[in-house]
Amino acid sequence: MKLTLNNKQKQFLFDNYYVDAKVLDSLVYKGWENYWINNYEFELDTNLNRWNMRTLTLVDKDNMCRDIEFDLNFLPDGTPVLAHDEPKGNEITLDKAFKKVSEFEDLKVNVDAKSVKNLEVVYPLAKKYGIENRIFYTGIELKDVETVKKDSPEVPYYLNVDVENPKKQTPEYLKNLVNEIKESGAIGINFNKGNATKELVDIFHENDLLVSIWTVNNEKDMYEILLLSPDNITT
Repeated sequence: MKLTLNNKQKQFLFDNYYVDAKVLDSLVYKGWENYWINNYEFELDTNLNRWNMRTLTLVDKDNMCRDIEFDLNFLPDGTPVLAHDEPKGNEITLDKAFKKVSEFEDLKVNVDAKSVKNLEVVYPLAKKYGIENRIFYTGIELKDVETVKKDSPEVPYYLNVDVENPKKQTPEYLKNLVNEIKESGAIGINFNKGNATKELVDIFHENDLLVSIWTVNNEKDMYEILLLSPDNITT
């Protein structure tokens, strides 16, 4: 079946980028609502001052999930559980969650640490289910770095940073930000989508650092953030 777009979908695409009609007509898929844009290629049309989309690939949403996020917290006795706020005692344990993840080959886990008080139990649990190479931390602030290095040195982590708004992201600011992440020992930076820029993503990638952006829930925001090519998106 050829791609059939309703007027709203067409308007979104044409408002945001110029899309060659031949590209759209050549797409084959089951239905727009079941797919995300996965791969794309653009050329900048300097005459029109807009991006010209040359190729577009859609991927089935059912097969799109590569990472899953767990909010990590701890009960008073140190048991790790899935909870954004203070645990009440009826939460799913991290043990059960990791066991479930092990049933899905290659699925990675973004462990968003809402607390770091008993991190030493996390890696052994992941190893218990053979997913120790598929977990990483977000939610780690600068004050938490030494605890992470001491209690959970096997697990890579992104550093949470309150990034300045785009108008204040000077070349010097971005360079200092890169140095801060490198000095912390993190694999990259984790920050709010509102301050994401191409320049920030590019300089991090140029320095072999990763970029994680949260929380991207609005559909238009999803497309805009995808264009920046971050390494991890929380939605």
